Amino acid sequence: MKTFKTLWMLTAMFCSFSFTACSSDDDDEDSYLYEVNDDDDEDGGQDSDTDSDTGKGGDGTGGSQGGQTSNQPVAIDLGLSVKWASQNVGAESSEEAGEYYAWGETTGNKSHYSFENYKWLRQSGYKYYYTKYCTNSDAGIIDSKTFLEDADDVAKVKWGGNWRMPTQDEFRELYMKCSIVQTKLFDVVGFLVTSHVNSNSIFIPAAGWYNMYVRGENTAYYWTRDLSTANNDYAKYMEIEGYGYDVNVDYNGEKQRFYGLPVRPVFDDGLQ
Repeated sequence: MKTFKTLWMLTAMFCSFSFTACSSDDDDEDSYLYEVNDDDDEDGGQDSDTDSDTGKGGDGTGGSQGGQTSNQPVAIDLGLSVKWASQNVGAESSEEAGEYYAWGETTGNKSHYSFENYKWLRQSGYKYYYTKYCTNSDAGIIDSKTFLEDADDVAKVKWGGNWRMPTQDEFRELYMKCSIVQTKLFDVVGFLVTSHVNSNSIFIPAAGWYNMYVRGENTAYYWTRDLSTANNDYAKYMEIEGYGYDVNVDYNGEKQRFYGLPVRPVFDDGLQ
């Protein structure tokens, strides 16, 4: 297990990175990428005042998951309406993919992801219908819920405190107020998201997604809390794809709810 260092602690974190262009004679298909190197001292410079940004709620447990006792998530201030987590749910460092979840489920890394084993679907004869998060009688039992409740928000369930899954609007804000560059962190392909407001950054790994047993790679797909009201089979997600120096972002994408996607939480200071 890598010793997690807080790579992007407030204004100092961005200054601790150096970007080194990959060798031009490298035949690797990722030779256009830039490497993000951690130049921190061996002692890591771990501040004692990080609890105020980790959502621990004073008891030191809100940031833990799966028996994790260190490498806890940090809330990074990008100067936006919410702070963004330093890592994915189930990850112990910024470059790790973490766990994959179907939308509205809090148990990750299933053996496969399909509509047959999706929590909020039931079968009646040849027809499947939704038992929660439904706005259309043709799709299932109407409850008019259009975004995840706390009990079905894996970030809230796993991390507690003021952590939760982001909304579609918050992903849109991330895109509008940050630059997004494809890069590598510890040889993991992903995207460096740097705030135009205060120059702080987060790294989002291109962790892919799961459909049935198949994993899609080299893309960053992340769930939001929002249901698609146009088609209840789908929920909103953000997609980041990199093609050399070109990065395409879709903050209004929709994915079938049973797909397995990673989750990058936000820390909402405005929660009561």
